[in-house]
Amino acid sequence: MANAAGNKYFPEVIYGHKGTIVMGADGFSVLPEGAARDAKGKEVAAAPAAPMNRLHTDNYLECMRIRQQTALNPDLGYKIMTAIRLGVDSYREGKVKFFDAIAQKPVERGATRASYEGDGKNPADSKYNKRRG
Repeated sequence: MANAAGNKYFPEVIYGHKGTIVMGADGFSVLPEGAARDAKGKEVAAAPAAPMNRLHTDNYLECMRIRQQTALNPDLGYKIMTAIRLGVDSYREGKVKFFDAIAQKPVERGATRASYEGDGKNPADSKYNKRRG
C-alpha cells in the first residue's frame, strides 16, 4: 500500500479474499478474484469519481433547508473518533481499552455483563440440565 513513489506509479488498491478494489483519479472498480470471478473475469462494479467535498456540502445545505439530520452527523463523527482514539491508545500502551458510555470516557476494564455470573455452569434447576422424557 505505501511506497516511496507517492502513488505516482501504483494505484490505491484494497486486496480481499473474493475481490480487489482499485481506486484511481477517475473512480473505482471492483475486480473479482478466484471463485468469485464470473466466466469472463471482468469487473463487477465501477463508479466514476465524485467530488466528495461538493457532495458533503450539498447534503449539509439541503439538510439546513429541510431541517433534517445530515448524512454525516456529529454523533457518527464522535463514535468514529472515539473508536480511533481507543485503538491508538491500546496500540501505544499494549493493553485492551474499553469505553464507558455512561461516563463518556475510556476505562481500563470493561463493564461486566449482567447476563453472566458465577462459574459458567448452569444451575441444577436450569432447563438445560433437565432431561427430556
